Amino acid sequence: KRVFLLVAAAVLSLVVTSCSKYRYEEVADDPLHSRIYTLDNGLKVYMTVNGEAPRIQTYIAVRVGSKNDPLETTGLAHYFEHLMFKGTESFGTQDYEAERPMLDEIERLFEVYRTTTDADERRAIYARIDSVSQEASKLAIPNEYDKLMSAIGAAGTNAFTSYDMTVYTEEIPSNQIDNWAKIQSDRFANAVIRGFHTELETVYEEHNMSLTSDSRKMLDSLMVALYPHHPYGMHTVLGTQEDLKNPSITNIKNYYKTYYVPNNMAICLSGDFDPDQMIATIDKYFGGMQPNPDLPKLEFKPEEPITAPVVKEVYGPEAARVMLGWRLPAATDPSNDVADIVGSVLYNGQAGLIDLDLNQQQKVLSAYAYASAQPDYGTFLMAGSPKAGQSLDEVRDLLLAEAAKIRAGEFDEGLIKASINNYKMQLMNEFDKYDQRAMFYVYSFIYGKEWADDIRQLERMEKITKQDVVDWANKYLGPESYAIIYKREGKDPDEQKIAAPKITPIVTNRDSQSEFLSEIQTSQVQPIEPVFVDYKKDMSQFEAQPGIESQPAGQALAKIDIPRRFMLYLVRLHLAVAASDRLIPRLAAETEIVHTHRQAISLEQPDALIPRQAQHIVARTEAIVQRLLVGMVPVVDPMFSPIIEKAQGSRGFRVSVLQRERSHAAGYPLIVVDQRIERLAGIRSVEMGHVHVRPCVPMVGNFIAQLGIA
Repeated sequence: KRVFLLVAAAVLSLVVTSCSKYRYEEVADDPLHSRIYTLDNGLKVYMTVNGEAPRIQTYIAVRVGSKNDPLETTGLAHYFEHLMFKGTESFGTQDYEAERPMLDEIERLFEVYRTTTDADERRAIYARIDSVSQEASKLAIPNEYDKLMSAIGAAGTNAFTSYDMTVYTEEIPSNQIDNWAKIQSDRFANAVIRGFHTELETVYEEHNMSLTSDSRKMLDSLMVALYPHHPYGMHTVLGTQEDLKNPSITNIKNYYKTYYVPNNMAICLSGDFDPDQMIATIDKYFGGMQPNPDLPKLEFKPEEPITAPVVKEVYGPEAARVMLGWRLPAATDPSNDVADIVGSVLYNGQAGLIDLDLNQQQKVLSAYAYASAQPDYGTFLMAGSPKAGQSLDEVRDLLLAEAAKIRAGEFDEGLIKASINNYKMQLMNEFDKYDQRAMFYVYSFIYGKEWADDIRQLERMEKITKQDVVDWANKYLGPESYAIIYKREGKDPDEQKIAAPKITPIVTNRDSQSEFLSEIQTSQVQPIEPVFVDYKKDMSQFEAQPGIESQPAGQALAKIDIPRRFMLYLVRLHLAVAASDRLIPRLAAETEIVHTHRQAISLEQPDALIPRQAQHIVARTEAIVQRLLVGMVPVVDPMFSPIIEKAQGSRGFRVSVLQRERSHAAGYPLIVVDQRIERLAGIRSVEMGHVHVRPCVPMVGNFIAQLGIA
C-alpha cells in the first residue's frame, strides 16, 4: 500500500498560462510545483521538475485494469500489458504488410479454438495456429522495443497491472525526450498483437507460479469474500484458468480500442526538463491520438453489508497465518483520511497498539494492520502469524481485541498527532525521489482525485480528533462485519496448473532491425553537459542570530565543548531542549546507519570501543546538536513545519529521530513520548550540556533526524 499524503496546505487551484500556448493547472503551495496539462484530446500530463540528475522518470498510466476484463476472457488486461512490448506497424517487424495477413489468420483461428470443445479438434486447430505463428515469426523482430529503449539509454523498462490500472514505466536521459515521445506515441496509438501464442505460454507460467504463493492466494480469497458481486472479487488480475486457456485476440483488440485512448490516459513525469518544451513535445507526438467519446464507465451494484464474519480457508506450503479484512468506501471518500490514521495507530512497526500489545510482548509471532485504498472500494486489513503452539483462532481473537480498543477509544490521543508527523517525515523522504514524485500523480489520476484535494490531505488529517477515529472505527471496523482467511499448512486441493500446449520455437531474427530503430539509433541529441556548483549563486550566506557571524563550521563548533558520548546504532533520539519560547525551524539531516552489530554501546563508553565504521555517525550527530546550540540553524521552507511537541508543564520541547521502513506491511513509526520510551526500554537520560538524550532500542535501517530548538 502506498500512503499518499502531501504536506502543503493548499488553498486554491488555478489555471494559468505560461509563455507557451499551453494552459495548465497548478495548486498554491504545492511542494512539487506541479503542472497539470490537459491536451485537446483529453490526455492528462502531470509534471514536476527535479534537476538533481539529468534523468526523467516517466509513467504512462491507463485507467483500466482487470476489473474491466470481459467476463468470458478474464486476465485480458494483464495479458495485453505483455503484448504492448511486441511492437507496432513500424517496429517489431521487418514487413508489416506481409505479416498482417498471417496475424489476421491467427486471430480467426483463436476465435474458432475458444468455442471448440472437442479435444481432438482443439489440438488440430492449435497445431494450425502454431504453424501460421511460426511463419509469421519469420517477419517479426522480437524484443525490438527493448533495443529501442537501450538505444536511448532508458532504464527500468517495465509495466504492471492491477484491478484498476495498467502503468508503463521508463526512466530516460533528459536529452532523449523527443525519441522517447516518438516511440511511446507510436506504441500506444498503433500497437500490433504479434507473438500471441508464445506470450500466452509466459502468462500460463506466471499463473502457475501464483498457485504456490500463499500470500497471493490469501489476498485473492479476501477479495472474493469482501466483494462477491464486484470484479475485485469475481476474478483475479491473472484471470481464471478456463479463460486463459481460451483467449480471444478479437476481445483484446476491442479492449485496446476502447480503453487505450488519450481521454483515459495520463503521462506522469518527474525529473530534469523544461516544462514548456516537454508539453510541446508530448503534444507533437500524442496530440494526434483520437479520444473515445463513449468511454464506458464500470457499473456495479453496491455490496450488501456484512452482518456476520465471512470465513474462508487457504492451503499451501507456507507457515500458517490468519488475515482479516473490513470493507471500506472508495478512495475519494473523505473517511479514508481517518482510515490511514487508524492503520498507523494500530501498527507502525514500533509503537502502535499491535506493536506494543502483541509483537513486543511476543503474544504472536508477528502481526500488522493497514488501510488500502482503491477507486471503487477500500479494505482495512489485519493479519497475524501464530507462535509455536498457538492456534489461528487465538491470533484472530488478539487482533479483534486491538480493533475493539479503537472502537472503545482505548488509546492515547497523542498517537494521532504522532501518526501525522510520521506522514510528514515519509513525504520529506519521498519528495527527494523523482520516481516517487511521479508516482504520486499516477495514484491521483487513477483514483479520480483532484490534485488540490490530494495536496490538502494532510491539512484535513490535522483536524481529525480522537472522537472522529472512534466514530470511524464503530462504523467500519464492526465486531462482526469482517471477512477472515485462515491460511493452513497443507496441499491445496484446488491447485491445478495450466499445461501449455506444445509449440514450435519461433524465429528470433536477432540480426534484423526495423528502419524505425535505425532512425532512433542515428538521431542526433544534445549532449548532457556537467553542471558545477557556483558557490556565489547556488549557496546562500546568512546570519543565524544578531551578533553571531557566520563562520566556517569547524570554528563555530570549536566554541562548544560537548562530551563525545553518543549511543551508536541509533534509531530514535528524544531531545528536550530548554530555551526561550522562540522557535527556530528544525534542521533535517539524514544519517546512515552502518550494519555493525545489534548490541547497543553505552554512551559512557570511550571512543576506543566505537566500531570504526560507525564513527562518522557520532561526528555527524554531534555536529547537528552543536549547530543547534550555537544558533546556526538555517530557516527552511515553512511548509516543512517542525515536528515539535511542547512538553506539558515545562518550557522544553521534544523532538524525534525516526526510522522509516520500506515494506508496505511494515507501516510507519510513531513519535512516542519520552515516558513511554523509558517504560519500554528501561533507559535513562544522559546529560549533554542542555540537551538530554534518551536513546531507544537500536535497529538496522536509515533514520532521519528531526531536530528543533526553541
